[in-house]
Amino acid sequence: MDDSVTGEVELLGQSLSGGSWDADKKTYTVSYAGLDYGTEYTVTISGFADIVGNVMDTNTRSFVTVYNTDATLSSLALSQGTLSPAFAKETTEYTVTVPYEVASLMVTPAASFPKAKVFVNGTELTVDSPSGTVGLDVGQNTVTVRVVAQDGVNEETYTITVTRAKDSTLSGLTLSDVDFARNFKAT
Repeated sequence: MDDSVTGEVELLGQSLSGGSWDADKKTYTVSYAGLDYGTEYTVTISGFADIVGNVMDTNTRSFVTVYNTDATLSSLALSQGTLSPAFAKETTEYTVTVPYEVASLMVTPAASFPKAKVFVNGTELTVDSPSGTVGLDVGQNTVTVRVVAQDGVNEETYTITVTRAKDSTLSGLTLSDVDFARNFKAT
């Protein structure tokens, strides 16, 4: 049996091509970019014929585009240290340990949906850009990455606990009651 179809799909006065027919679902899918969100559009479908030549009547349908609700990250990277556990978009709590010498770092989050808004410690970032420098105190530091979906309602917060090690440099040494003459032999 031949599952091919013929016909025309029109949107905004333009004939759309490059669609695909799914015989199992009995659907014809055409992609179109550049629609405004939250706007009603009308699509006209005409001339579709089945294998035996039955042509459907012209059909007009309206639809409203909706805002994306995805508030997840597709990646999360740090300029210093390694996330634990390794990044997974469904995991929202991470830890990282850095040596004392690391006094700051930058966070580079990427939203799964590019029109979502991403904030690091409350500051909005441009798409796929690193944060500004995040200063680190000795001990635990909390870095929050908040993603707000395009719909402005759904959001997700990722938390990174960064532990900066203490200074291990010896800054002083006091000795008392030590007899160096007994413990060392002159050469």
